[in-house]
Amino acid sequence: MAPKRKRGEEEAGQAGDKTKRVAGEWLSHQVVPLVYSAAPPELLTVAHPCGFSPGMAATVTPTQVLERPTALSWPGLDPKSFYTVMLVDPDAPSKADPKFKCWLHFLYVNAFGAQLEAGIETAAFVPSAPGSGSGLHRYTWLVFEQSEAFCITNPPRIHGKAHVPVNSTFVPRRLFCPEQFVKSHPEQALRLVAGTFYFAEYDASCPDTHKRINAT
Repeated sequence: MAPKRKRGEEEAGQAGDKTKRVAGEWLSHQVVPLVYSAAPPELLTVAHPCGFSPGMAATVTPTQVLERPTALSWPGLDPKSFYTVMLVDPDAPSKADPKFKCWLHFLYVNAFGAQLEAGIETAAFVPSAPGSGSGLHRYTWLVFEQSEAFCITNPPRIHGKAHVPVNSTFVPRRLFCPEQFVKSHPEQALRLVAGTFYFAEYDASCPDTHKRINAT
């Protein structure tokens, strides 16, 4: 008979099993290495104003995640650290033809303690809004710990722009590469600490989002 494990050993084993299951989700749905070369070590929880939080690899409607998140959390979050937060879509305009991979929905740096209030919003939040008939998209959140803050007078740029508003047209948000962004900012030594992803496809909220993006 196998020796009985102590409580601490059992908890460590359960945590290890959970980590393996989460990493398996990233690999089985090919988000890794499509979006990033490695799976985040911790599972990110994203809370929207309506109180909804998409589960890992869950299928949701764009209406459920329409509003800019109000809170982020994950095991090991340091309230005294700066973080970079991003939301990308590797299936733009569709999984069958991802010629705009990755499409940048949100980029926020200097999130002190993961608070999305006093940092630098490089790319304003655009809700998930797949095109009609484009199928399910894998919307992916990634969080990186920064070794130091980005300079307010010299913030990160997306295609030369220090801030990409919602009504910026599609072009500045196309072909964003999270891995390249990390490599382009060695001073901050960005380290992947958490993430999650969900599936969503076209619903009745998408046309209004498309109009906002293309507004002049």
